[in-house]
Amino acid sequence: MGWKLAILNTVGTSILSNLEGSVKDCELGGKKLSQTLCQLLSKRPSRASPTDPLQEEFNKRATPSDPVFREVLEIVSGDPGRFSAELNSLIAFFNSLPARHSVDEVEVYLYPTDTGTARFCANIINEVIREHGSKLFGITKVTPYEPIVVKGFGIGPAFFSEGLVELVDKYARLIVSKARQGFKVVVNATAGFKPETTYTALIALMSCAWRVIYMHESFREVVELPILPIGIRQRYLDELGKVGNGAPRYVLAQQGVDVDDLLERGLVEERDGVVRPKEWVRKLLEVINEC
Repeated sequence: MGWKLAILNTVGTSILSNLEGSVKDCELGGKKLSQTLCQLLSKRPSRASPTDPLQEEFNKRATPSDPVFREVLEIVSGDPGRFSAELNSLIAFFNSLPARHSVDEVEVYLYPTDTGTARFCANIINEVIREHGSKLFGITKVTPYEPIVVKGFGIGPAFFSEGLVELVDKYARLIVSKARQGFKVVVNATAGFKPETTYTALIALMSCAWRVIYMHESFREVVELPILPIGIRQRYLDELGKVGNGAPRYVLAQQGVDVDDLLERGLVEERDGVVRPKEWVRKLLEVINEC
């Protein structure tokens, strides 16, 4: 019996940046593009900040019913490895699997950053996989699921308070769930903003992921990151256990808990003398215990 793989893939805006660098005089490979797409690409949407009005423009166009979406979909479908870093790395990963490893089933979960441009790109990738996934990956059964947006993912410092909670809920829990269902979980951390993808890789290593892959920009090859036995130090597990759902600082001090150290590491918060674990820490501990 062959393997079942669940691919969790971060998504950035490589499709747009590659189009921006390839289109000359509103032409791509000798073919004239629509004026609307040319105008949008001239604004360099791949570099647009999260608050740029272009984000809403691309968010509205992130649907197969939109003519610009269909135009970009046709371009990417024609050469997915060239225009999408996400698809390029996945194709390379499947090509790198030894022939002795047969894969019967693949599920793909896309995680775009919380911007209109990334949603647009994620939906393009989703459609390409839905229409051509079996041929691209050489697997008979390939199922892409609706892209999963992590609130706050990629929009700035707020991510590290609000977004981490969602990352654990929507990302780490899925890793655990699919692993329990007998899937080998592969995390592709090639695309997206680097601070966020770093955290996705770390959380994958701390949960039940089978592989973490990355397309190395210099070597143009997929690199499999070692699955290090990363975890939270026992000392902090013990101290967080004493914190529980919340405890007065003076009580924790009597128990030998270094509250200031926990605060400096961003693991807890303190209000009115009561120390509580950060919500994302509490959720992560729950997930780790399920592996």
